[in-house]
Amino acid sequence: EQLLDFSLLTDEVDQIAAEKGALGDSFVHWPTFGVVPAAFQKACREYDVAECPSTMQPSNMTAENVHTLAKAFPKWDVDHLAQRVEILHSRLQGDLDGHDLARVIFFHCSCGCDRTGELAAAYSMRYLNRTFTEMYMENAKVAGRNTVYANQVAAQWYCEHLRTHGLYTGNDCGNC
Repeated sequence: EQLLDFSLLTDEVDQIAAEKGALGDSFVHWPTFGVVPAAFQKACREYDVAECPSTMQPSNMTAENVHTLAKAFPKWDVDHLAQRVEILHSRLQGDLDGHDLARVIFFHCSCGCDRTGELAAAYSMRYLNRTFTEMYMENAKVAGRNTVYANQVAAQWYCEHLRTHGLYTGNDCGNC
């Protein structure tokens, strides 16, 4: 068996150091922030999107502009959700060093609701046939509150990214 710990912590320095010390090579640090306004504004400029709402909400934009930014999402997403989801999936599905080991993947933040919810929603939409609405509601139930806005918006843009590439057929990326 193999345990893989994907830490989504950002500035919890002592906790990060303790996990790294205890888990060694099984520890992966993926700082997670959600959609960062500066990165969003920069993406709008780089991709010639004139309407770039301060809400960062796809639902406040034209379909053409949503398509443009969603298609380019992996290039401007500071959390690298598309890449991370694929890494998690390959770690769950593939052989590790030629051995078919049982594996446990543990990804977490401090609360288990915002940064964790962002990645769980992304993975679930891509590989577990879950809708954005289902994941948003489940995360709110687990946390006892709504997801922190930056992480919610990141999951929404990932949802739009999947739609743009034909990997998600739902029309609920704005349901929050």
